[in-house]
Amino acid sequence: MFRFRKCRRDELDKILKLQEDCFSALDNPQWLRRNTVETFQLCLKRPNYCLGCFDGEKLAALGIMQICNEDKENLGYQLDYPLERISEVGNMKLVLVDPAYRGNGLQKKLMDRCEKNARSKNIRVLATTVHPDNVFSVRNIEKCGYVYHSSHEKYGGLIRSLYYKNL
Repeated sequence: MFRFRKCRRDELDKILKLQEDCFSALDNPQWLRRNTVETFQLCLKRPNYCLGCFDGEKLAALGIMQICNEDKENLGYQLDYPLERISEVGNMKLVLVDPAYRGNGLQKKLMDRCEKNARSKNIRVLATTVHPDNVFSVRNIEKCGYVYHSSHEKYGGLIRSLYYKNL
């Protein structure tokens, strides 16, 4: 039923629609950070990995693994990862699942595939953030083997829990 493949630049409209569909179904809009068109354009470029889960032509879910190297966006800095090895940390930036497709294990499937891609790029640790009250995402992240590290104010004042996983 589902087909997984890298998203293309010409699918940006589908990505933006998926983000809006997910926002409209949230109990609390602070659970998710709204990404800009420019952010998604960057995520669609190498070495980042933007993986879509498609049901026919419909984008049912999306996972993004971002390689930040020494950029300040690298969550490895908040993990106190050794600076000389900071490029070994990748960001599990985002997983979106269309509300109509929840319950199919798509978040885990996307994260597993993003982790495989990260390993192929010599990423040794993946880090991610989640709103502490978003129990669904927290539970899924922990099921995927991520470990809580700390809480931070990020993204213009939003509280986020920082998780990491050694690959």
